Amino acid sequence: MASESGEEAEPAAAGGSGDGTDPGVALMLRPGSPVRIGPYTTALATLLTCGHYLPIGRATSLLAAMSGIGVSTGFMAGARRRAAAVLDTVFLPHMRELLRTAPVLHVDETTGRAAGALAYVHIACTEYLAARGPRLGDVGSRRRPA
Repeated sequence: MASESGEEAEPAAAGGSGDGTDPGVALMLRPGSPVRIGPYTTALATLLTCGHYLPIGRATSLLAAMSGIGVSTGFMAGARRRAAAVLDTVFLPHMRELLRTAPVLHVDETTGRAAGALAYVHIACTEYLAARGPRLGDVGSRRRPA
């Protein structure tokens, strides 16, 4: 059975089912379990590094202090990369499709500095949806597939 922290647990007393429903059976975390970090921990790591813009070391310490979940700085550093991959492959294509089907769409661009050079930041929005970034593709295009 996996605990809320994502670690696999086993019954402390022999004869229990291990599902936590047996009265008087405490669950012990088994060290070295293959299931260690679940989606809850990954979400917290992403929130700290991407949502609150904390440095990796500080985010790692804060996660351990506030939730008791100890992770490596390597895991914490990878949380941002994994979140970006999900955004690029799952969320943004869906958002682009929703924006393409909107009856009224506002599209604009502005300049900003990135890596010491001038770059364009694009925004496409409706009353309820918004997407911004350096590459939004053809969100504003009204071309329909043949």
